[in-house]
Amino acid sequence: MNTVDKEMAEVKALDLKTYSLGDIDVVFIDKDAALLTYSVTVQGTEDGKDVSGKMNAASVWKKEGNDWRCVFHTDIKAE
Repeated sequence: MNTVDKEMAEVKALDLKTYSLGDIDVVFIDKDAALLTYSVTVQGTEDGKDVSGKMNAASVWKKEGNDWRCVFHTDIKAE
């Protein structure tokens, strides 16, 4: 299980060289919520270890007033 502290430590250890998004699909759950699924291709290192490759990702976005905010995100290395 990740904590905020663990997530922040991982972000600080990440040296991201490039990234690109692809295969984006959006499904509106209702007028103020959407599920996005997409692929992410990255080149970079984390604590000096190569983490380059393709990831499958999903995010849930919720509209609050005029702004959209990510309320959930997950990703996993693609096989």
